[in-house]
Amino acid sequence: MSIKIMTEVWDHAPVEGGSLLVLLALADSSDETSRTCFRGVTDLAKRARLSDRQVIRCIREMEKMGIVLVRRNASPVKTNLYTLTRSETWRSDIMSPPDEKADMTFDAPRYDTHVISDVTPMSPKPSVTVSIEPSVAREGDLFSASDTSTSAPPKPEKKTEDHFETFWKAYPKKAGKVQARRNFERAVAAGAKPEDIIAGAERYADATANTDPQHIKWAQGWLTDERWTERAAPEPYRHYGGHRRSEPWGEVCR
Repeated sequence: MSIKIMTEVWDHAPVEGGSLLVLLALADSSDETSRTCFRGVTDLAKRARLSDRQVIRCIREMEKMGIVLVRRNASPVKTNLYTLTRSETWRSDIMSPPDEKADMTFDAPRYDTHVISDVTPMSPKPSVTVSIEPSVAREGDLFSASDTSTSAPPKPEKKTEDHFETFWKAYPKKAGKVQARRNFERAVAAGAKPEDIIAGAERYADATANTDPQHIKWAQGWLTDERWTERAAPEPYRHYGGHRRSEPWGEVCR
């Protein structure tokens, strides 16, 4: 190992890249006095971190420049003998053009470092206004347009309570109102129309206008029997000798 030759290479070698690494590997192995060494291509490639082909090209380049003298197959094992000339004789004007020495450099990735100057800046994207229109409900949709409209809802029908009070005023016997109310609500819930029940009560009141109140049916029973469905006047009951007997209205007891 020759520190002197290596320093001379660092200071004066007119090569760079892979060639410089190969020259340093040769300087590291050279005798300081004779400036010679035996090295195989594979060994130099390992030291310089290059391929065998790159080492061969680097050596040829430095031969042309007069930096290295090569005596091929000089050793018994066919190893080349390299002699490093003195820096005063090194010539930099015989260096290969860049395109010829492309494969003499490191096998490292190359990066494009030039700057692109003719780039047209992108204009900002125009803002997009999204308008959301109210959807129109179609027939068969889960929610119809009327479900979400803000228009005033239709007036509710007359409540059952009001209908019952109308019925109660029309019915001829005012007894058992609480139970009558319950039966009235049940009849309406079962599908009876309150107007029909009220109309039936008015007919019953007309038919029993001259009847003893004790013979008039209670409203709760009248509703249970659905008497509003009867169109004919009911038959009143008359008592004979303590027995109850029904006869048509207007007939005189015998």
